[in-house]
Amino acid sequence: GRDADSAPPLDTPAPIPRGDAAMRLRACALVALAIALGACSNDKQPTSSDPAVVNSFSVGANQNNVLSAIATIDVSATDSAHIVYWTGTEAKQSTPFVSDLSSGQLPVLGLQPETDYNFYVEAVGGGVTATSDTATFTTGVLPTFLQSVSLTSASPASFGYVLTSLFDGSTAYLTAFDSAGRVAWYRAFPGGIPAEESKQQANGDFTAVLTTSHGGELVPGQAVEVAPDGSMVRTFTAPDGSYLDGHEFQLVFNNGAY
Repeated sequence: GRDADSAPPLDTPAPIPRGDAAMRLRACALVALAIALGACSNDKQPTSSDPAVVNSFSVGANQNNVLSAIATIDVSATDSAHIVYWTGTEAKQSTPFVSDLSSGQLPVLGLQPETDYNFYVEAVGGGVTATSDTATFTTGVLPTFLQSVSLTSASPASFGYVLTSLFDGSTAYLTAFDSAGRVAWYRAFPGGIPAEESKQQANGDFTAVLTTSHGGELVPGQAVEVAPDGSMVRTFTAPDGSYLDGHEFQLVFNNGAY
C-alpha cells in the first residue's frame, strides 16, 4: 500500500490511455517545477572586480524536449548569467540567474511548439551587466501523441504545474501540464514500458519508475532520474533476486549527496 497525498485531487482529469497510470498521478499534485518555466527576478549581486564579457552566444535544439532550447555561452569575469527570451507578441521572460557556468550551457524550458523565439544572455560581473547579440530559434513539433493531450479539471488551477506520466503503448512520457492544461514539459522513454511513480525530487530532478509491476508482480524494472533539461542523471535497479515496483520512489540526501 501507499499513503494518500494531501494535495487536492483534480475532479475531471483528462483521459489517459492506460488506466493504471491515472492511479499514479500522485493525486495530481500541483508542483512548482524548478526548471525556469517562468520569469525570475534579477537579484544576483556582482562580486568580481573585472567587468563581465560575453564572448559568444548561440541557441540550439534540445534533443530531449522540443518545448525548450539550449543556450551555449562563453563568458568572462562573470558571477552569474541568465537567458532573456520572448516571441514577437509576448513580454520578455527570463530564466533564473545561474552562477555555475562551467558547462557553458543553459536550458530554456517551457516554450511553445513551432514558435519563433528571440534570445540573449545577460552576464553580471564587476558591477556591470554585459548583454549578447540577439539570437533566434524556432521550436520543433511535439510528438504526435502529445499533440492530442491536454488536462482539464472542474476547478482550473491558476498557477503551478501538474506532473504525471502518460503511455501510448510504446513510449512513456513524464509530462508536466501548465495551469491552462497544456503540455509544458516532457521527457520521453521509448521501449514499451510504462512510467509510474512520477515526481520531482528534493534536488529538483525528476524521477519515474519504468515497470509493468503493480506492486506484486516479480518483473524487471528500473527507476530513472533526469535533470530538468531531460538529460539522464542516474538509473536505479534492484539487486539480483529482488524487484522494483512503482510505489513511492523517494531520493534522500545528506548535504547534497544521495
